[in-house]
Amino acid sequence: IGRFTVRFLPNKMQKFFQDYGIRVPARQADPIVVLPVWRGPEANQMWEENFWRKAWLDLKGEQGIVPIIVPLGDLEDTETLTVEDALHNDPVKLEAIRKRYGSPSLLVAQAQAAEGGLHVYIEGETKLGKVSFNKIFKPEDGNVEGQAPLATQEFQKELIEVYKERMAKIAAAEEAAKEANKSKSLAVAVPFSSPREWNAIRSRILTTPNVIGVDLSTLSGEGAVIRLMFTRTLEELQGN
Repeated sequence: IGRFTVRFLPNKMQKFFQDYGIRVPARQADPIVVLPVWRGPEANQMWEENFWRKAWLDLKGEQGIVPIIVPLGDLEDTETLTVEDALHNDPVKLEAIRKRYGSPSLLVAQAQAAEGGLHVYIEGETKLGKVSFNKIFKPEDGNVEGQAPLATQEFQKELIEVYKERMAKIAAAEEAAKEANKSKSLAVAVPFSSPREWNAIRSRILTTPNVIGVDLSTLSGEGAVIRLMFTRTLEELQGN
């Protein structure tokens, strides 16, 4: 009985997925610190042990595609930030927690019992853009606490989908740019009446944006046929 960590060859796996039209992010997103706040009927809790904080800890989101960091709740944390500070978005104290855990983003994840279910409210700015998660999870068996893990998993899933979409757009843009910068060639007839005119025309062609070379195919007293090498699109070449 044991635990195994399997690491695949990244380049080969990326090609394997691409052959099936699947885009998988090759790197993690920037981490997000999440402060779970339980708004109870008697008191609000953030560092104390409660089922809402436990659900986030059990998520073990630190190694996900979008890493989710739940603060330790040790002496330094509790002295830096109180639950009321978090609920009132105290900028100085929230910034101190964010910096301590080395994350560019921090979110306060609030939950409370409402309408026979668990009302979860998470809103704020992150590197992935604005987050707005406002849902009520209603249990069939009446167990509100049992909805906490489902809520954290759904929130994590939404973050991952947003990140995948963003990375897919970036990859598509990079692929388009790479394709546009590939060298292309075109046979072109260049009429002229003298060697001097030919040299002038050739010089102007070589200084045209996106033209990377001119190969002479045939030359006569009336003109030449050249192989014109260029990048980008034919339409851009014509315009240039």
